Amino acid sequence: TLTITKAALEVSVIDATKVYGSENPAFTLNYSGLKNNETKPSWEKAPTFSTVADKKSDVGSYQISVDCSATNYNITKNNPGTLSITPAALTVKANNASRLYFDADPEYTYVATGFLNGDTDASFTQTPKFKTDATLTSNVGTYTITPYGAESKNYNINYDDPKFQQV
Repeated sequence: TLTITKAALEVSVIDATKVYGSENPAFTLNYSGLKNNETKPSWEKAPTFSTVADKKSDVGSYQISVDCSATNYNITKNNPGTLSITPAALTVKANNASRLYFDADPEYTYVATGFLNGDTDASFTQTPKFKTDATLTSNVGTYTITPYGAESKNYNINYDDPKFQQV
């Protein structure tokens, strides 16, 4: 009698990346120990991947695990992977403003576009600040309002500059 036993196989979940607010990508495996020119094993139990990360998970790193079994292999090592969630793009634009010559600057406001997952301005850990070259004694004209300094852990913040008009 010839008894053929299962060969050793190491499986590793390949690291993956996604942008905050998007669905998880399809996870894949890497194999070490395949025989007979196989590129993947025949599965008794097809790979099932799991992670705590989902569409609403914050930017960061999350473990990806796999559960599987192969027909001709004993899985001797099952290495988890890492899902890296990167920030999504968010644009902050200062709203147009105006004031009379020699009056104090108005309170500047903004519009933020690109929020995901029902996020709002409350997602800012630091709200936008504004600067302009216009001073109290600046001549009548148009000046740029530059937003800056906004921070949020789940967003890369870009800025769009409108004009400020002094009349």
